Amino acid sequence: MAATHPRHERCKYFGEEIQIDSSVLVWFGTQKAYLHLAIDNTTGITVGAYFDWQETLKGYYHVFKQILQNYGIPLCFKTDNRTVFNYKTAKTKSAHKDVLTQFGYACKTLGVDLKTTSVSQAKGMVERANQTVQSRLKPELRLASVKTKQVSDRTVYP
Repeated sequence: MAATHPRHERCKYFGEEIQIDSSVLVWFGTQKAYLHLAIDNTTGITVGAYFDWQETLKGYYHVFKQILQNYGIPLCFKTDNRTVFNYKTAKTKSAHKDVLTQFGYACKTLGVDLKTTSVSQAKGMVERANQTVQSRLKPELRLASVKTKQVSDRTVYP
């Protein structure tokens, strides 16, 4: 019997494909926050993470900056079809053939391929990582009595 969603092969080289997504949860106190997360397809290593109050371009830019500073330029990002990444809709495809989002323009400028998909299983590694982080990090934040996060333009790296 064929699988509904065939397994996606792991890439051969680090940085060949970075899967990015965000995860919403009540991380701090009673307010929902979004964790923007980036996972390398080859190794499964988390290469970027950033909390924000919404899933935003700013959050993904911070993750991109972390990747650039710590690992260099990746070959490809794989993500969902959010408008941060994909401007095309059924109505706009013919009218705006070569319009890029701001994130898409940054990727094009650096030579990073940007692949979007509406199938969450196609970026299964980051989807599983989000579940793992939610189940492990939230209790750790509670044990450490972290009840809020300060959103600032200054990013602190390990």
